[in-house]
Amino acid sequence: MIHATWPQLELRVVTVDRQNAENSSHRQIDMRLLSSPLLTDLTYVVYTEASHVGVPWRSDWPRLSQALAAGGNVRSLRLQIRQDFDGYDGPKIVPDTEPRKLPRLDLTSGLRLLRLEELTIEHPKLYGDSIYLWDDDYCRMFLDAIDCSRLRKLDFGIDNPMNFFQNSAGRFPKLKTLSFGLLGREGTQQPARMFLESLDALEHLDVSHSQYCIDDLWPAIEKHRNSLKTLILGPTFGHYNGFKYMGLSLLETIASTFPNLEQLGWHAECDTNAGSNHLTMHICADHTFQIDEKDLEVLSSMKLTKLDLYLHIPSKATDYCDQLIPGLMGAAETPPLDEKRSVAAAMHIAKVISGSRQDALQWLTLHLSRMTYGDRADRCEVFSRLQIRRNGYTSRLRGHEWDVRGKMDWYGLSSLEEDLLFEEEGATVFRKAHHAGSPRL
Repeated sequence: MIHATWPQLELRVVTVDRQNAENSSHRQIDMRLLSSPLLTDLTYVVYTEASHVGVPWRSDWPRLSQALAAGGNVRSLRLQIRQDFDGYDGPKIVPDTEPRKLPRLDLTSGLRLLRLEELTIEHPKLYGDSIYLWDDDYCRMFLDAIDCSRLRKLDFGIDNPMNFFQNSAGRFPKLKTLSFGLLGREGTQQPARMFLESLDALEHLDVSHSQYCIDDLWPAIEKHRNSLKTLILGPTFGHYNGFKYMGLSLLETIASTFPNLEQLGWHAECDTNAGSNHLTMHICADHTFQIDEKDLEVLSSMKLTKLDLYLHIPSKATDYCDQLIPGLMGAAETPPLDEKRSVAAAMHIAKVISGSRQDALQWLTLHLSRMTYGDRADRCEVFSRLQIRRNGYTSRLRGHEWDVRGKMDWYGLSSLEEDLLFEEEGATVFRKAHHAGSPRL
């Protein structure tokens, strides 16, 4: 009925958390909706029983593939893989009647995505590789199922699909956005480097955990020096192997190499016992947690509009959180984030980096991590994020200079809902400026 009445109508569907739906029928894939020829933009969580690569499992993938094949008009596809529960630890999503297949888009079912322009397939995990298998045959089928000349965005999250890069180099002349991770493994960067070198004019690049092979990858990144607007070089939180910072020299190189850079993601090294050559971040006199003054000088010189800073918080008290709480048998847990202090610290960083320039920093996102310890000092990394955005002129006149976003809770894996909240440009249903009790700015 809708198709006949409004043939030019386009549907954008965002489904982020079927697992917690009260009505069990709402946890299942809506085949009628996802099969609609009006569907052009889909953001969806795909549940799977899978825990090992290359093994058939029950999952949402077969039915999702069937629905997309029936519609055939999707231009933007953003899929996040999550583990299905067994029915005891939480609601089970995938029916036991589903066939066991490799957990990925089923390209043997006649699925064609010839209008596809943006593809995101991410699998947030604390450890290990993605279960999404890119073997050679699958890569060839995928390239046959899409129009490579239309693709503008590829986002693999923290995954490093080496086979895909090897099979696809030179096939995407109009690709503008690329995201992937290297997980700190030596020797795994060559396919990614080859793929990067095959692109013409990349505008947005996000490489997780690149610090262990940045020297080898750098020539391929530098090729896009005149076109890059976004460069994110952050750590892969959760894959804890100690910290290797990229250092001031690389930051200076970035500042002098990319004249059109608008957004940077940087893992900042912080000194908890800083001396006079460091610029303080602390708001409370007894909390010392500082970024090197030279780093901030370089960041200030870059005229960025958006900045992502990755900070690892020590066990002692800082602006963001009080010190770890010791327990029995070597255990130590972290107190909640102090929202008021954290937001004040973020505002201070933004003010320092903006200086007196008119084109001041508009967005600052802080990605915080901290090590906690379980029984017998078994370590576990936890994470949180917060974002401040400079408000418009009218709001600033009313004394509300900043819009504050983020749950500011410690978690193991980030939620897709918060990802969307931090990315969206305008006010949408995902917007949550702050929660009850947080500071009004």
